[in-house]
Amino acid sequence: MVEDLSCRENFAGFTINYGLGGHFVVDKYEAKDPHGQNCVLRVFRDWKAQDPKTQLIGGGYEVKLSDSRWTQHFPEDHKTQGAKGVGVDEETGNRFEYFQNRLSITEDLSGVPGFPEIVAAGAYEGHLYFATKWIEGQDLRHKIKYSEMNSDEKLKIMHQLVLPIERMHSRNLLHNDVKPSNYILGNDGKLVLMDFDLGLYGERRIFDGKSVLCHEAKKSRVGTIEYLAPEITTVDLGIGFTEFSDVWSGLGVTPYLLMTKGLPFIGRDISELCGVIRWENPTRIERLLTPGFPQRGRVSDLVHWCLEKDWKKRPRAVQFRKELEGILTEVGIDWNRKSNIKVV
Repeated sequence: MVEDLSCRENFAGFTINYGLGGHFVVDKYEAKDPHGQNCVLRVFRDWKAQDPKTQLIGGGYEVKLSDSRWTQHFPEDHKTQGAKGVGVDEETGNRFEYFQNRLSITEDLSGVPGFPEIVAAGAYEGHLYFATKWIEGQDLRHKIKYSEMNSDEKLKIMHQLVLPIERMHSRNLLHNDVKPSNYILGNDGKLVLMDFDLGLYGERRIFDGKSVLCHEAKKSRVGTIEYLAPEITTVDLGIGFTEFSDVWSGLGVTPYLLMTKGLPFIGRDISELCGVIRWENPTRIERLLTPGFPQRGRVSDLVHWCLEKDWKKRPRAVQFRKELEGILTEVGIDWNRKSNIKVV
């Protein structure tokens, strides 16, 4: 961390309650905003030397880095093409673009069902930050690990898993780290997908006659190793990150864990695990579910469809949702009704 903010009573008008840990160049805190509402405060590291002016960031989130350097605000371009127009040197520019990208994605999704709501953003004492509304509940990883869920609860959660992924893809956004710990199950029973640390603005390209939302990634093995799609585990990324990488992790691996409490791919180390992901097939879900689980064969087929080694054979998120809604209708679950998933 840049400094132990959890020892401070106040940061830019926020009251720090306690630290939530750090990842990449971001430290997270549970805090109260200047209005006394609980929130998650994200403070970005390594900005002391740049001396940005203390200020709130207005619409479009233009940030002044110093007296001589400003970001250039392109209200349309930065959302559709990912261009940030940052007028800083390469080293600090890369870091600033990281902040700007996280903030821009959060802003684009704020207020959309299934995503956190942004409440403030700015620069304070050399640190860039933004905050999102606190969601009372627990992360999905905790729910899966410590709760016994019936078939209806699991199927309802599966339906809520796909909705934010489909909405991101419809906005040309890639999450690139979909996993249970990045979903919060609120006390109202609604799932929220968050933590866009690896999120990217993609573009539609044609591969083998198929339109694909993708981003030409420069590094392999970026993300959480147990959830990486086969095409991301290899040094030669080829197509890079795509919507079908999100489908693998969010609609393949995550539902597999939800249904069975076990991961589909296990290895003794990263190298072995990558090989298992690329070449081995997991145990079919229907063999691990109880005989009484409704439509277990169709549910299993749907999840394993998302675990196809060849990304071109996986469904889009919208295809997954429509197939799942057919299963829910057959089972007698009203997926249009407000969730009644229990949070314990």
